[in-house]
Amino acid sequence: MSIAYIANCNKGKHYKSSYSRKNVVKFITQGHTIKPPYFGCIKVDENDIAGSMTRVAKQFGKDSCIRIRHFMVLFPNKYYSNYSNYLNYSNYSNYGSNHIAACKLGQAYIEEIGKKYQALYGIHTDSDYVRLHVAFNPISYLDGYRFWAKRYSFNDFDMLLGKLRDISLSYGVYLKEIEIQSSSIREEF
Repeated sequence: MSIAYIANCNKGKHYKSSYSRKNVVKFITQGHTIKPPYFGCIKVDENDIAGSMTRVAKQFGKDSCIRIRHFMVLFPNKYYSNYSNYLNYSNYSNYGSNHIAACKLGQAYIEEIGKKYQALYGIHTDSDYVRLHVAFNPISYLDGYRFWAKRYSFNDFDMLLGKLRDISLSYGVYLKEIEIQSSSIREEF
């Protein structure tokens, strides 16, 4: 079993600006990605992801406060045989290329999140480790329910993390939660 680290990127960054959705979507889909960019989305217009999220929030009168949720899964280089061949386990052999395997995990995450929220993922490989970025609209497209990350002792993020761990285990990856700040990510590994 391999280990990956999950970090809640909303801590310290509240994404309350009216530009937050657009900036995070641009970062995930265009910034620092392998070419061609590997990303996927669900329950949004692929040509206007941020706009789709904004429309849902406005439909329910909730286009304020935190406008997007963002987390990432870090795959440290030391857990793989070599960097250019990351995610190369027997569990992934049925999926073809290694980048497609990483996308399969991202797609599985957003399919779970997409049961209630609009979501997207992107694979970034511009550093010593692979990062799977996932973002989603905190306002449900079904009923306008707002995703709460830390309002209660047992919250929506904890429930989501449990589901993501189950998905990851089915791919042979154990998720370990870590707290990071952008300047200390590299120091963790």
